[in-house]
Amino acid sequence: MALESPMDLVGFHNAVKRWFNHATGLTTIWAGQHAAQPPYPFASLKLISGPVQYGQDDERHTTDLEQAQGEEIAVEVCGPRDVTVSCQVLTASDSPGSNAHHYLAIAQASLGLPSVFEAMRAENVVIVDAQPPQDLDFIASGAIKSRAAMDVRFRLQSSLVERTGYIQTIGVEGTYKDPDGSTASVVEDTYGA
Repeated sequence: MALESPMDLVGFHNAVKRWFNHATGLTTIWAGQHAAQPPYPFASLKLISGPVQYGQDDERHTTDLEQAQGEEIAVEVCGPRDVTVSCQVLTASDSPGSNAHHYLAIAQASLGLPSVFEAMRAENVVIVDAQPPQDLDFIASGAIKSRAAMDVRFRLQSSLVERTGYIQTIGVEGTYKDPDGSTASVVEDTYGA
């Protein structure tokens, strides 16, 4: 039996993309989607690190006697995981009010807004921190293109469940000795079903 994903990465990707698009107003894509590059200005997101486990996971056991035999006990391992997303902006302008660094400064500041916090919380995502934006300008076709990147660390909850059952039967077998060393009796018994 294949295990399910321990985290809702689809919900996470959607939440991060919505945040960045709403904060900057830019067309926002996830890198590596095998699609044509959007026109300038645009933003690109890429998961670059994680999930990273911190500390020991918790293990929880729950019993549900309504489950099929052999699946009455759920064993769950869960704990926090950090993932880091590289947020990049590319523009054709190097003017201070419309260059890539400008858009990243807005996105970074928006991480403190209650609406962003609540939208992330609705997807079970916590914003941990954001690194300072870094300018990565380059020249293409003889013109300067403004590019900047900022890494943002998020925390998600990982939870994986495996079902198991009760021990149905147990057999006990033994030999007892009298104090003088002679065999007193042989006991065999089975408990359970």
